[in-house]
Amino acid sequence: MPPPFGLGRKERHPASLHAWLVRAVADEPALGDEPLRRAARHAAMGSWEHARDLLAVSGKDWPLRGHRISVLARGALGLQWPTAWLLAEPESLDARVLGAHVDVLELRALILRRDPSATDESARAVVGGLEELAELAPGDPGPWISLLALAPVLGEGRAERMQWGEASFESGEQSFEWFRAALERDPENWLAHQYMLRAQIARVRMGPPRESIALLDYAAAVAASAAPDSPLVVMGVHAAAALDRAAITPRLRPAELSWFNERLAHDLDTAFDGWFRGAELRRHPQAGHDLVALADALLQARRPAEARLVAAELAAITGIELPPDAAVADPAS
Repeated sequence: MPPPFGLGRKERHPASLHAWLVRAVADEPALGDEPLRRAARHAAMGSWEHARDLLAVSGKDWPLRGHRISVLARGALGLQWPTAWLLAEPESLDARVLGAHVDVLELRALILRRDPSATDESARAVVGGLEELAELAPGDPGPWISLLALAPVLGEGRAERMQWGEASFESGEQSFEWFRAALERDPENWLAHQYMLRAQIARVRMGPPRESIALLDYAAAVAASAAPDSPLVVMGVHAAAALDRAAITPRLRPAELSWFNERLAHDLDTAFDGWFRGAELRRHPQAGHDLVALADALLQARRPAEARLVAAELAAITGIELPPDAAVADPAS
């Protein structure tokens, strides 16, 4: 069977709305950012000049810049153009920040594969380089976000209860320090919050299930500090999905699972009614990922009509047509 969305072939519809959601963000990582898509295409052919110009015009729009660096860095894995750019322009902070994030992604992959080349020394070198970058660009949250991306694989040391506004949650000291530094520079930075979530799920996934679902305290603290129409209110939905992917929810006892489902239902209503159906949908460069999480959770909750509304917004962002005949059944069924 030919793959869906094959070049030169008539588009084949996925078997379900769930499958379409996964495919949409995989096929369109730029999430509708045409200049980013163009720069990534040129970079894949070895030309770094378009990436340089793109980051230059991104300026201090930190959410947009972070999205573009993230997509370009993932596309650069195994390629030489970031090194070529840095050699050509060794004083460029943009080249250094992008190259450092590529180093982070490569180191993280090596650690997860338990590759012997991922030594403590190599990890210290990457962390040290990012800390140096943070000093050279004191207003840029990027180096701190890259450090947060490493937190899940570096280990946390001691965990403590951290105060966040009027709420609190338990966190590893290291990730919380990097998280706080990123948010001092961009308080609602989406990437920082997502990497913090990953750091926390890595910390709790081997613990007792009841302690693990305390991860929702983090999402609740974030949502409590955000405006009702902020995309950060979707963090509870992201946290629930992370717990499910980590196979934590199947280990819950009936009473714990009931509490978890009640919490998720509340978070779903908040995200759908407050953010998605609010007075004005606040898009951000990575809003497509929030839409995927929300639509998928609505499917899981057997609310297919609402899920299709959210998916239609994703279709508008990505330019990938929503299949009219996509099933809206629960993807777990």
